[in-house]
Amino acid sequence: MVSRPTLSRPGHDQHWIGVNFWSSAGGPYMWRDFDEQAASDALAALAALGMNVTRSFCFWPDFHPEPYRIDPVMVERFRRFLDLHVRHGLKTIPTFL
Repeated sequence: MVSRPTLSRPGHDQHWIGVNFWSSAGGPYMWRDFDEQAASDALAALAALGMNVTRSFCFWPDFHPEPYRIDPVMVERFRRFLDLHVRHGLKTIPTFL
């Protein structure tokens, strides 16, 4: 059996309260034409409702269109999405589909 210590830090014992997220402006394909304002508005609304985490979905063929290549445009869009999470006081768990 593997022993896994609790990795809590003082002042950071907050429970995750969140939702699965993809933008109303693109669903699972939101990265192809990333609407930063729509994503920001949705994240602001989630934060106002008391959420503190999202699970974000990255459609793998968009991010990894061919062997040995990661699409830098998609990575930049995801970076901006991460910045929006910080701006709204949220965290995200990326999930690749």
